Amino acid sequence: MVLASAVMFVLALPPADIAPLGFFCFTPIFVAFRGKGVAWGFLAGMAVLVIGASLSWSGWFYESSLIGESPGWNFAGFALFGLVVGMTCGIVGEIKDHPGWLPWALAAWA
Repeated sequence: MVLASAVMFVLALPPADIAPLGFFCFTPIFVAFRGKGVAWGFLAGMAVLVIGASLSWSGWFYESSLIGESPGWNFAGFALFGLVVGMTCGIVGEIKDHPGWLPWALAAWA
């Protein structure tokens, strides 16, 4: 589920520009880590963005624009956004029983 969310997030970014994926790219991890606890939720959210940064830098889905440069800013940007996703996923990790629409709403919010 982490890899699925990471792939959808990277494809939602401008070079690939499949923008509708951005509205529900985090739903797989929200559903998979619901009720698992704050720590697992936070780690899953951070893992999505670290894997996403690696995928965006590697050029698997589109040609890398960082040829010959350090990927530091790419990873820093993904890590900063990963904190928000990690905290949101941690909140979802604490929720045991929730309405069916909540993961979709939190994915659209994140």
